[in-house]
Amino acid sequence: MHLRLRRRVSRAGAEPLSPKWTAAFLLSAACLALVLISLTRRRRVMLLRDQDEKEEEEDEEAAKILLLSSNGRSGSSYLSELLTPEMTGSVLFFEPLQWLETPPQLRKDELRAASSSSAKWRRSTSSTSSREKLRMVEAMLECHFDDYEDVLLSRNSRERVFGRAFPLVEEAHPKLLEEYMDTCLKSKLNLVKSIRLHLDEILDVLKFDEFNHPTLISTKVLLLVRDPRGVLNSMLKSPFRSASHPSKLCGHVLRDLGSVGALRMRGVDVLVLRYEDLVEDAAWQLEDVLDFLGRAHLRDRVMREVERHISVDGSGSRRGSNPEFFVDVRYYFDTHRPPSYVHDAWKDELPRDALDRMQAHQDCRKVFDWMNYDLLE
Repeated sequence: MHLRLRRRVSRAGAEPLSPKWTAAFLLSAACLALVLISLTRRRRVMLLRDQDEKEEEEDEEAAKILLLSSNGRSGSSYLSELLTPEMTGSVLFFEPLQWLETPPQLRKDELRAASSSSAKWRRSTSSTSSREKLRMVEAMLECHFDDYEDVLLSRNSRERVFGRAFPLVEEAHPKLLEEYMDTCLKSKLNLVKSIRLHLDEILDVLKFDEFNHPTLISTKVLLLVRDPRGVLNSMLKSPFRSASHPSKLCGHVLRDLGSVGALRMRGVDVLVLRYEDLVEDAAWQLEDVLDFLGRAHLRDRVMREVERHISVDGSGSRRGSNPEFFVDVRYYFDTHRPPSYVHDAWKDELPRDALDRMQAHQDCRKVFDWMNYDLLE
């Protein structure tokens, strides 16, 4: 019995750790404690920041934004999607002025059946008065849809105007208008995107009736400008084979740039952006945009949307300068900009005669000087 007990004690006894191993163990334990403390603090900071953002969003009024582009193919769809990520309490009205291209005398049953691509139902918004355009823009920004019930009755118009603002429904129902208005009123960022409205039209309305348009005065205006040579090159790739004369493309840009100062004098905040800068460094440019909009706290959400739009494995990976991708309309209107995307592909692709005509045009030369675009030798 005595011998067994001694053996058990001998086997159970453990040799003391050497000083070297003791120091290593203590150091590991200290490092683990520091990591846990750091993670706890980081978690606490994130919770406090989320709480602060939530309280800030609850207190702030909805930001009203008007995103304009002098020409199509200038990146306004891309920017509008970056600024209105899904599930973040933001609403995007995509080209609502398209609806004004449908003759108002059309009966509602005809409007339901009208195709958005059918030319017989279309008229140019150039024949629409500035007051009529601004009236609709203000209604969208203020979430007042009563006068635009016909848009909800037509699936085609509903898809175009409200499709990126609210969940799309197959059939309109009596309470749909009320549901849309309620969702819009709860939004913290309402954005109207349009290539069919120019700054001088806003200026004309304010000159004659400024006191009845407080919404326009409080609206932040983003003007996105793209090098007209890039616009023309993109138009030449269009599945619709549409292109514009240099006088029109450059004239539209000059028309808008010439009204920026006058609008600012009337109290309207206007920020001019270059599409090329946005594509080259979206994160940096959007920092300025969010500061301008007074929504710097939305930076993380917007940056996540940027990552999604420039991802290699997204649908945008098929969007590049290769002309074969533009045969399909889906790719032509794709808003993803993966690393393979080249915004100045026009330098190699634009026909030389078209390039020379544009660079020799007086209005285009003014745009190049104004926006710091270099001439191509």
